[in-house]
Amino acid sequence: MVLLQRLGKSHTSRLFHFINQVALQRTLFFVCAGNELFFVSLYLIKWVSTPIGFTGYYVEELTWPQLTALCTFPIFALKNIINIVQLWKASKILVGVDLSERAAEREGKKRK
Repeated sequence: MVLLQRLGKSHTSRLFHFINQVALQRTLFFVCAGNELFFVSLYLIKWVSTPIGFTGYYVEELTWPQLTALCTFPIFALKNIINIVQLWKASKILVGVDLSERAAEREGKKRK
């Protein structure tokens, strides 16, 4: 903390920006890797039918791909929720751009 105080405000904001970027890149990597692992697991479910052999009520009949798919499903769901939000926001931006272009076009026709 003393080091951050010595660096000054501009350096600390750069440092925090750098830390946020690194954390964002790691998070993005893990979310994308978990999503891909979910789809690979879904593919492997067709080909692997040997149970793991763990004892327990829920896991004794599961195969490795089924267990992996169950573990990575929350990551898959998170990524798709984020995709839906991005799609919604992008469509709102496009509607706004379209409306402003149409308004500008109407103003141009009125002046002529």
